[in-house]
Amino acid sequence: MPSHLSNSPAKIFFALTILSLLLFGCTQPAETTPLPIIPTLEATEAATSTPSIIRYSGEGNLILLSIEENGYAHLFIQSNRSQDLPLTRITDGGWNDVAPTLSPDRTQIAFASDRNGYWDLYTMDLQSGEVTQITSSPEYDSSPSWSPDGKWLVFETYVDDNLEISVVSVGDRSQAIIPVTFDP
Repeated sequence: MPSHLSNSPAKIFFALTILSLLLFGCTQPAETTPLPIIPTLEATEAATSTPSIIRYSGEGNLILLSIEENGYAHLFIQSNRSQDLPLTRITDGGWNDVAPTLSPDRTQIAFASDRNGYWDLYTMDLQSGEVTQITSSPEYDSSPSWSPDGKWLVFETYVDDNLEISVVSVGDRSQAIIPVTFDP
């Protein structure tokens, strides 16, 4: 067996977790209901399959997924302790949302989306559900990762026929994108 396909217990557990989330967590009827807003992150006593408010105790880890449904990829969130937060869709629409990543302070998600016609970076505030566009260019921008202080995103961008790495400020929109690599 190739070395990259080793049967380590962690890889098997991860694969089974993702498979179970895909098989059991996304069995919701296809309705056009508004998405839940995330006003509080508090402990819940009973999980529901489609909560109107997401409550989360803050203990443990959050799992962020991009799952394709009806031809579009949408973002989902779940606590690794499903009684705290069941698998819940947090984006919806006639576009794709991919590559979600949680901010260091656990209050925002950064992700890539083609919701405005081009692949750009966005953030979502987990308290209000508000989505903010971070980059705006015809280049492909994706795979964001947060700086430890949560003020910057590093990401991949396709520029001059090359996949490059750049950095952008999350809070100060007047700052220009900072290219990090320039090599084919």
